[in-house]
Amino acid sequence: MKNMKLIIIALLLLAINSCKKDDELINSNSRDYTPEIIQESYGNARVVGYVSDKDGSPLGGVSVYFGTHEVITNGDGKFELSEVSQGSNKRIWFKKDGYVLNQKLVDIIEDLPNRVDAALFPIAKTAEIDDTGGLIEGENFSVEIQPGGFVYADGTIVESMVTVNATPFLITEEQFIDAFPGEFRGTREDGSETAIESYGFIDVELIAENGEPVQLADGVTATIQIKAPANSPQTIPMWWYDTKKTEWIEEGVGNLVDGNYVAVVNHFTPWNWDIPVELRSTIIGRVIDNIGNPIEGASIVQKVKNRTLLLSTKSLEDGTFEMFTLENSELEIEAQFDIYGSTKFDFTTSANQTSVNDLGDIVIDISIDNAISPFINNDTLYITAGQTASISGNYFGVEKRENYRLLLNGEEIPTISWETNLIEFEVPLNIPEEGIIQIDRGGSLSRETPYLDGDWTCEIDGVVYNMLTKELYLPEINLTSLPDCIGNLIKLRALEFSGNNLSSLSESFSKLNNLERLYINSNQLSSLPESFGILNNLIELSLNKNQLTTLPESFGILNNLYYLDLSDNQLSSLPESFGNLNNLKRLSIIDNQLMTLPESFGNLNNLERLSIRDNQLSSLPGFFGNLNNLEELNLENNQLSSLPESFGNLNNLEELNLENNQLMTLPESFGNLNNLLVLELDENQLTTLPESFGNLNNLEELNLENNQLSSLPESFGDLNNLKELYLYSNQLTTLPESFGNLSNLIELRLDNNQLSSLPESFGNLNNLERLSLRFNQLSSLPESIKNLKD
Repeated sequence: MKNMKLIIIALLLLAINSCKKDDELINSNSRDYTPEIIQESYGNARVVGYVSDKDGSPLGGVSVYFGTHEVITNGDGKFELSEVSQGSNKRIWFKKDGYVLNQKLVDIIEDLPNRVDAALFPIAKTAEIDDTGGLIEGENFSVEIQPGGFVYADGTIVESMVTVNATPFLITEEQFIDAFPGEFRGTREDGSETAIESYGFIDVELIAENGEPVQLADGVTATIQIKAPANSPQTIPMWWYDTKKTEWIEEGVGNLVDGNYVAVVNHFTPWNWDIPVELRSTIIGRVIDNIGNPIEGASIVQKVKNRTLLLSTKSLEDGTFEMFTLENSELEIEAQFDIYGSTKFDFTTSANQTSVNDLGDIVIDISIDNAISPFINNDTLYITAGQTASISGNYFGVEKRENYRLLLNGEEIPTISWETNLIEFEVPLNIPEEGIIQIDRGGSLSRETPYLDGDWTCEIDGVVYNMLTKELYLPEINLTSLPDCIGNLIKLRALEFSGNNLSSLSESFSKLNNLERLYINSNQLSSLPESFGILNNLIELSLNKNQLTTLPESFGILNNLYYLDLSDNQLSSLPESFGNLNNLKRLSIIDNQLMTLPESFGNLNNLERLSIRDNQLSSLPGFFGNLNNLEELNLENNQLSSLPESFGNLNNLEELNLENNQLMTLPESFGNLNNLLVLELDENQLTTLPESFGNLNNLEELNLENNQLSSLPESFGDLNNLKELYLYSNQLTTLPESFGNLSNLIELRLDNNQLSSLPESFGNLNNLERLSLRFNQLSSLPESIKNLKD
């Protein structure tokens, strides 16, 4: 049972950073461990493939997972996963005791067979070590862990022995590419994306006695080493695999020493030695079956010969495809469709950069009509008895033949027209309100698709809309309520009821689960129904200028939201589930009554713009620093007396407004915000600034007015890009000599301080156009001030 518990997420938990919670310590010897469950949305798509071992032989008994859905490979290494949802980069996991866990990515097209193959390598070396560290050596690799110990994911110290599983993956090994986690792409240290060519990787797993994955403690490092390929470069970028982001992340550099690649790391996931590759050419072509029908969803895989680089794409509905490639390179091209057949051939790309290489038609020796069942696009078919309805999809057959049937609840019904991708029919009278539609194409059956019979229209303000309505904009028409029939308009993608008098939303509103954009600004909503979370296809949601006091716990299900505006309401708290909205990039909660933020708020790490001004926040959660993609942050007009040390992790911030709070100090980490261009700290109670403040050397605008500063750190002069500086109404008695380094200043306000003198360097501020020194105690000015502009 213990081994069954250690399912696919062991590697996920290895990707933790060394940041810690200040939680009460737990005795690690009595610590219980239950693996984290990976949550996925499920659907009707299918994934097939093969798993092999290190020498290419089929590997049976492998657990293949999508989320919690598991199948086992047979003796031929074959598997078939169902219930997979459509979309890009779906995570498929491969696990077998004694082997290294693998994760592969696949782009899923529903109702088509999707193919992904994988290889598992046996764990090469297992050893036990304690907090004194140790050396693990094997053929062609070594791992040396320094003393200092290990920690659990929550920062608790590990008191037991730790098992180390270490395995090298060399590019000379036959199944290297199929064993490679994810894809051959990564994110560079500057945030740009690139294709990568691998020179080998190593997988190291640390496991406590209770089976829980652990990591190196803060400050502990390890030296990893593998045998390098022939003709390897002397230095090479290092990359670690992030199983949640499903990509390789650049971090550090490896060096070639005596034929081995060596690197020092401070955490363990798979570590890869890779060179970024610039793809400047393209290849195009078309995939067809043996009688010329285009094949949609075929996988086209290109392997660059004599290099460890693999790229893939899928064919479109007309069978065509286009993908990037390398110029002047020998490729092995493979086209796959389900398990019915594939084809391989060699191709040499043009030496000209940016050239287009046309592969022509690639034929897979199958007949689509035999290889794939008909499928229906509709997840649910909405029909009305006695009216004409239609089913869209594909592979129905070019025309209706004698043995082709449309089945409603298992009984054949007549059709009006029958085409390859559309069937029209008259809906019989007296049918059940709910049932099943299916297509029988000569014994090849489509999946069962549910139907609902009913009236799919709705009258609003004297106008009748039907279920085909995609967008509905009804602002400022004095609506006081929405009719229950609003739920009939199930095709709606965009809906606006701004500027009305709505005080509530009916439960039927939750039937609009195709909505992507919803605007209900300037109404009188005091609450949302618990079922609101069903609208989980929402991308944009605006609820500003209502009277909302709470949000339902189901609000966190809206995890596709990109833009959310909750401004001008009466919210005093946010549900803990709010942190599940991890696709949010823009969030505004201006002018509410928030006193705290949930701990989960730190999970919103894709946020780029956040405004929570005009609330009552007295503190920020410790994990606030996880929002490290923020570019603009406004916390003006709150009651913040301090900032967490993690605040310095927000090093992508360009604009920060902390005006009108109760800040007395700033954390030393504040100096890490060195991308700041605009900083508003006025109307606080600051008495000092940290020495690290001078690291903010990209600042152009800085407002510190109305604080209690009596001095500035010497590092202040390092802010040499400042153009506007406001320091009036403080208690400054002197300025540091380095102040004269602020040579780009255009405007400087020093009014209402206690300055009795200015440093001689003040005269270096020769770009000043506006200077104010009123209400100080200056008896004289330095001679150098004559250098300033008039």
